[in-house]
Amino acid sequence: MTPKAFSSIIATFALALGVAHAGTNVTANSTVTLNGTFGTGGTELAPQDLVNGVFQPEMTEWQTNSVSWYGDQGPTNNVVLDLNGTYSITAFTVQADDNDQYELDYLAPGSSTWTLATLVPVINSFGLVTRDISLTTPITATQLKFFQNGQGDNDYAVSQIDASGSLVSAPEATSTLGLFALGFALLGAASYATRRQAA
Repeated sequence: MTPKAFSSIIATFALALGVAHAGTNVTANSTVTLNGTFGTGGTELAPQDLVNGVFQPEMTEWQTNSVSWYGDQGPTNNVVLDLNGTYSITAFTVQADDNDQYELDYLAPGSSTWTLATLVPVINSFGLVTRDISLTTPITATQLKFFQNGQGDNDYAVSQIDASGSLVSAPEATSTLGLFALGFALLGAASYATRRQAA
């Protein structure tokens, strides 16, 4: 195998890896679970719609195209996002009811203890309002948990939870790299056999 052909194969593998893990919204492929009692009679989103990247027009009525709940019916309600990998997160963009404070916690790799990532502040406006939050220090997370933290009017809603960051590792990463290594080994063996036959 010529050096040029070998370089081309390396470049192709690198491009494939880059395409597989490109993008900055790390919640896009999350598995979303609602824990508690939700629903207030409005237009409820499916859980997975909370990470589809679709934001409602600013100041949409809080019960429209959101996941909503009453605090007295679901005081411990939370939304858990399993990121299906380990990500370094630098910022959040959350669209939620304006006059309530929410909290985003995270699980670090190998941990079972939730840690505060950021508060999602009150913005006195109307309906669903977007908050952009940059973290002072990046966090490394496998899961995120969103919930109200008791400050507000007891009527809660969220319509989108995005996180910006980059992949640290994915469950399939080891097997993918293993397949690449196997591919290189087979290419090497084929090249060696070709040289021996030519000799």
